[in-house]
Amino acid sequence: MNCVADNVECPYNVSDTSLGACCRWHCCSEGTDPTSGQCTLIDKTSDVTCDCVTHHSNNKNKASSTSCRKIVMIEGETDTNEDWLWAAAGGGTLLAIGGSCLVGAILFPIFQFRWGLSRKMSSHFVDWRNKGLVITYSARQARITIHLPPAPTIPIGQSAGLVGKENATETRLCALAV
Repeated sequence: MNCVADNVECPYNVSDTSLGACCRWHCCSEGTDPTSGQCTLIDKTSDVTCDCVTHHSNNKNKASSTSCRKIVMIEGETDTNEDWLWAAAGGGTLLAIGGSCLVGAILFPIFQFRWGLSRKMSSHFVDWRNKGLVITYSARQARITIHLPPAPTIPIGQSAGLVGKENATETRLCALAV
């Protein structure tokens, strides 16, 4: 916001800013009216925050931090620079797009490596697959798992060398006796 008055900053002996002749800058808590008397009168500034405190750390590896508890409010006739309103609207959009691109730039190589490596390893297992084995490769745990085909089942009472029903009965009796 800008002060639209010609004289810009009011002299200390002028207390009325309603005529639009000048403006006053106040350091106020958020939501406080500058004319309420609860704000501190400050010199003209382009800062948007005030009442700032810098905290120094005893740890030499930790940087000092500054926190501002109040905001600067202008008493008097002000305007918003209309020429720059598009920048505020476009800035939010660009910030969202930039954040999405940053997240994508970090996650894409991770997923590309994980899925791409499994695809590249798959070509090395063609011979095993041709032999009837099922192979899975997990890049996440660097593991090759081979699933064997189910073993053929022979019903009870049948044996590979026996032919005929009389031999099958004998085999069944022998299997029960054991």
